[in-house]
Amino acid sequence: MSLRHDGSGNGRRAGRSLRFEALESREMLAADLALLKDIRAGEASSAPQEMVQVGSTLFFVATDGVAGAELWKSDGTTAGTVRVKDIRPGAEGSNTRFLTNVNGTLYFSANDGVTGHDLWKSDGTEAGTVKFKDISDVLTLPPTLARLTNVNGTLFFAAGDSTSFPLLWKSDGTTSGTVRLSASANLTFTQNFVNIGGVLYFTASNAASGHELWKSNGQVNGTVLVRDVRPGALGSDPQSLINVGGSLHFSANDGTNGRALWKTNGTSTGTVLVRTFTGGLQSDYLSPTNVGGTLYFWHQRELWKSDGTSAGTVSFTSLFFEGGLPFRTIAVSLPREVENTLYFVTSDGSSGSALWKTDGTAAGTAKVKGVGVRLNTNSNPLAITMWDIKGTLYFAGSDGTNGTELWRSDGSELGTVILRDLYAGPESSNPVALTVVGDRLFFRATTPGVGQELYSLSIATPPATPGDYNRNGIVDLADFEVWRKDFGSAINLAADGNNDGVIDAADYTYWRTRYNVTPAPIAASPARRSPFVQPVASATVAVSAANSTTQRDLLIASRDAAFAELGDEPAVTSKPARIAASPVRRR
Repeated sequence: MSLRHDGSGNGRRAGRSLRFEALESREMLAADLALLKDIRAGEASSAPQEMVQVGSTLFFVATDGVAGAELWKSDGTTAGTVRVKDIRPGAEGSNTRFLTNVNGTLYFSANDGVTGHDLWKSDGTEAGTVKFKDISDVLTLPPTLARLTNVNGTLFFAAGDSTSFPLLWKSDGTTSGTVRLSASANLTFTQNFVNIGGVLYFTASNAASGHELWKSNGQVNGTVLVRDVRPGALGSDPQSLINVGGSLHFSANDGTNGRALWKTNGTSTGTVLVRTFTGGLQSDYLSPTNVGGTLYFWHQRELWKSDGTSAGTVSFTSLFFEGGLPFRTIAVSLPREVENTLYFVTSDGSSGSALWKTDGTAAGTAKVKGVGVRLNTNSNPLAITMWDIKGTLYFAGSDGTNGTELWRSDGSELGTVILRDLYAGPESSNPVALTVVGDRLFFRATTPGVGQELYSLSIATPPATPGDYNRNGIVDLADFEVWRKDFGSAINLAADGNNDGVIDAADYTYWRTRYNVTPAPIAASPARRSPFVQPVASATVAVSAANSTTQRDLLIASRDAAFAELGDEPAVTSKPARIAASPVRRR
């Protein structure tokens, strides 16, 4: 059942009367939102950036004031937030960029001060952080690398120097497997990389066809022009490439219809014009977004949607945009909403910029937070960013009292709340670069006396049944195993019963006191212990082991002790001997 808003801020469910629920306190909403580590102590900033998740580790680039901007990692704890390697010793730093996860290995571009920017990879250790391809061996001058992209386990990237424009390359992580793909076609200006079904789509230029749409399967002979949309050297200049349900949509100018909406299935005949627009899709074709297989975009101050056909490409709402431009859009599926909902930020001209949503109809387009949620545009309306994280919308917003801080929304007005005022008062912490690793959200924020540093927040979903760490609806021994496996983690937080952002002894106690056993009188037997839970020594062993991170190996022993205590016996592998029946005395 969908939740509708009429723009007045009153959310109603069709066919139900209104029901009011108690709200959580703000501090409880952000109990674990805190500075993770002041990497560069004092007011100077470490400026964490280029954040990317690889397995259960966050990798990022930062400077501690001793080394320059270098590669760092974090496991969600202060002690586990460390520099991986000082690639270019000294204050200048290696200018590490384009961090990319390819099948569990981190790839990036870095400058060691000797050969310029080259390809590096890292397994998270200093010894395992190595340069594996010296691009300068191929190019005349120190190279530059960009657009590192994972395409089903193959790394594609663009590389060039001051004498050659960026060319298309691929790599399998080895020196010999890092090769140039576009030399035979004399392609330059390779950009706009999009992966669809294991095929890389991109735009590039050559003398024969100008700037057009290309694709590559990772082979030299498989790097081909999709279609020469505008024959001749001028080219159609494809822009705004986006995957919509396995079909690539883009804007292009064929020289006849002006800039229009196009789509392709990867073949020349399957590259077709979708719809033309009066005056063309100029710079006002903004924020194309895929929402469940439907393309949404802004054009001429109106919100449009397209199903890939001319007749199905229509505008359905017109709103006032501050500065004459719409704001950022995002597609989010929320548990309490219709499955596919587009969220965006704009103004209706009466109450300032606010968070809105739409289901693709004029009637279903309304404000989520209609009172006072103004988003700081920093004079650039397209700089607004929102993140869909596990079905919850997170965004940087301001309510007019606090500055720009971290908010979250479940799609309702009451559920759209500020998490914490990190920079107290009207000043702003300006949270950016939100990145999820496991059950933890990392981001960069600015606070007084600290500068721009790394913050984190637990986003683990509390179980409906307290203590049910595996979310199967029952608090049982399997939940103990979840706690034991994740003990000490600040990333995997399914067993964080007390929501303090780390799996520790307190979470064992939280589970232990909720273990779902109903006491029942059972006759004592030397062959079987009673399953009635008693706080005996084995539970103390488990907690004391958990209190010391140096005793993790004792957790296995504590598990076995707890299993025995709680009556979890090994499976019977043989049938017990039949007990002879006692003779029954007849009266």
